[in-house]
Amino acid sequence: MSKADDVEAASKGATEYGVGVHVPPPLLKLMNDKANLALYAFVGATCSFLCLVTVAVLVVVFASTNMDCNAKVNVWPSPSAEPVDMLPNTTCASYMPDSAVWPNAGYERLQHETKAAEYDIMKAQLMPIGFHQGLLVEAADAGARTELVVDGQSGDVDFPHGHFQTILTVGEHDPTTGYVPVGVPDGQGVFLKDDATIRLVYQAESYGYISGNPSWYNAVNDGAARFTGSHITYVDYDKAAFKAALDAGSSVAPTVKEAGELFDTVYNLEGNKVDGGANPHFGDTAADGTYVSNSKRTADEWTFHSFCSAHLEEAHQWGAGLGLEDDTFLTVEEWTSLDADKVDANGFVGLSAHAVNMATKELFAVGAFGMGGYEKIVEFNCGSTDHVCFAISGYNGNFG
Repeated sequence: MSKADDVEAASKGATEYGVGVHVPPPLLKLMNDKANLALYAFVGATCSFLCLVTVAVLVVVFASTNMDCNAKVNVWPSPSAEPVDMLPNTTCASYMPDSAVWPNAGYERLQHETKAAEYDIMKAQLMPIGFHQGLLVEAADAGARTELVVDGQSGDVDFPHGHFQTILTVGEHDPTTGYVPVGVPDGQGVFLKDDATIRLVYQAESYGYISGNPSWYNAVNDGAARFTGSHITYVDYDKAAFKAALDAGSSVAPTVKEAGELFDTVYNLEGNKVDGGANPHFGDTAADGTYVSNSKRTADEWTFHSFCSAHLEEAHQWGAGLGLEDDTFLTVEEWTSLDADKVDANGFVGLSAHAVNMATKELFAVGAFGMGGYEKIVEFNCGSTDHVCFAISGYNGNFG
């Protein structure tokens, strides 16, 4: 278990900073998934490096439409939950009811205007990446041991084969850049960026408008296009300080150097930079660019549909000339929801794999594997310096 003061701090982070914080649209959409999830480091004899998992809750939903700004309000998940104070310096004029109600009609999400001053107030409430130490992963079923179900704290941590520590919780942020990682974490990789830096890369298996809770946009190609849905995040940790924090069982927040989006440039299947016009993201369209996804959109907006399991491939990972030429994060779009009438009239290109050149921050749609949607694609050693080989796990066009 965490030390008492660490548990108190984690609990404070989950209550004081997780409930009652006023979230403007960018951050409300960014923290869209129905649970906060975290990544954990697994330190044990059977692991030669980090294994990562996910944790915790940080979604804010207020339940009132006609509010006295000086009153206390109830919060999701229960209308009988203990009332909490509104954030100071808030005016009723700052709010309006949002028509998108989640998780059910008994709660209305209140939408904040994008006012720079109040955005800064909200941002000041967020904890830095690595702050929280409560674990989602548990050694025993909490359903059978209800005394372990305590907000902000770990459950049974008597793991038989090693030790878990939280290294990131979705909803935390990089205080330097303001970047907030997105969930649900899925495919991931860890490598040495340089001799002093560990780089964690993970992707969010998020679904855009298909789930009804689109993530906030990632602007790409110098603002020519933007993507909701799945994101790919990197976090850099100081290698020596990170090891010391894991050995001590302390927060890794002081070890974080930087975090952000893994790519800022996106190329489509035709090799062109995606924009809002003649160069579409074909995971949303017919071959002629007609939009056929079953979702609303604006002209420059596209969706990465459920990046699923992934694999980080280091250059020449089996020896000189064996394997890819660049450090590559290989990811896939898994499933989508289509407008049947539009597909019948126009067709649908399909869901491709994507390769991110991690040095240049460029993402390339890859059509060589087909367009049927995938669970995972992994490079393997076929012993040739003239070819690269991949194992493919796909869905053969069964998009659900």
